[in-house]
Amino acid sequence: MSKTVLEIKNVSKYFGKAKVVDNLSFEVKEGEILGFLGPNGAGKTTTIKMILGLLSIDEGSITINGYDVKKDFEKAMEFIGGIVENPDMYGYMSAVDNLKLYAKIRNVDYSEVYKKLELVGLKKSMNQKVSKYSLGMKQRAGLALSLLHTPKVLILDEPTNGLDPVGIKDLRDILKKLASEKGIAVLVSSHILSEMELMCDRVVVINEGKFIKTQSLGDENQNIDATIGYEIKVKNIEKAVQVFNQKINKEIKTENNTIYVSLKKNEISDIIRALVFDDVQIETVVESAKTLENMFFDVTKGGKKDE
Repeated sequence: MSKTVLEIKNVSKYFGKAKVVDNLSFEVKEGEILGFLGPNGAGKTTTIKMILGLLSIDEGSITINGYDVKKDFEKAMEFIGGIVENPDMYGYMSAVDNLKLYAKIRNVDYSEVYKKLELVGLKKSMNQKVSKYSLGMKQRAGLALSLLHTPKVLILDEPTNGLDPVGIKDLRDILKKLASEKGIAVLVSSHILSEMELMCDRVVVINEGKFIKTQSLGDENQNIDATIGYEIKVKNIEKAVQVFNQKINKEIKTENNTIYVSLKKNEISDIIRALVFDDVQIETVVESAKTLENMFFDVTKGGKKDE
């Protein structure tokens, strides 16, 4: 089992009398990319700033690689890197000089500068001034900076903002490589749900500062125990509803001649058999395309809240 390297436990944060993070708990495993989702104002950035030590923790605890942020702040920060909003670099300096300056401050060997620039694909342009970089290149330079001290946990708040599709794909590929090959745990917040679906192993959804749901992504539909939505189109809908009500203990929704029901994969054949046995004529049976976006709006009720 993978080691937990970031644990948020019963964390709360107040701004005045307003409780913006409310008893929040979740964890991130080594080598995992965890998407951190929620409507605007849900408390994502506040939580990230507490993890990075940029805001104090009013209640609860945050541990990074086993070190408590409140009790052993300096040690905890040794194992974390992050980008909140825009990467903080000197535009008049080259990428390599920016990283060397940071390496000197953190007592990191200069050899790591070149390794990290190569890792993010900037070795050929490392002597160019950062001010001349495209937005995507600046983001990769910032990523190299946050990785310089070889952290166990990487925190990224809206890292794809303003990037074109090529830049987004480049960033996604780099993060997947960091997780799978280097074992780095990545916590990433983004509004681009389709990108989160491609990038993340799992997502945590919060709303109004509270934990709402966690869900694994990827191959869960291949699991026989996974619950999947089905659309069953029939000719005689009244008869089909009657069979469900009398013989099948499943909650359904109907629209026109279609029944919508959530089932495990190994249950659908029994449902079809029961309908056919009672002379229900089935036209089609298809799996519903349940996307991360659907789930997000379901659990947050589509709510929006201003920051």
